[in-house]
Amino acid sequence: MRWSESRMKSSAQFEGRAVIPPSGVFAHVRDHGSEMISWQPADGVRSAIVVDSFHGGYVVAGRSLTGTEQAKSALGLWAIFGWAAAVLLAGGPSLIVQRARWSPAA
Repeated sequence: MRWSESRMKSSAQFEGRAVIPPSGVFAHVRDHGSEMISWQPADGVRSAIVVDSFHGGYVVAGRSLTGTEQAKSALGLWAIFGWAAAVLLAGGPSLIVQRARWSPAA
């Protein structure tokens, strides 16, 4: 995508119209160079974008964070299941041995 003060070209579309980051992003880039941000143009839609100035305008490149957020959620579930399995595998036999030691002899 490329923006300037007078024109805009965009290949990014959301609900049939061009997606334009907030004007404050462009003001920051004009003053500081480039910017990398996480942006939510609508509820449930998040993107990671990079904005840079280019020949009197701006270039914006980005991608959806949906896949990244789904992978993060899946990783969290695997971590919980792995922890539970480790506790059961390490603690289960130990409890059985301890219970056998504490049981009165028949």
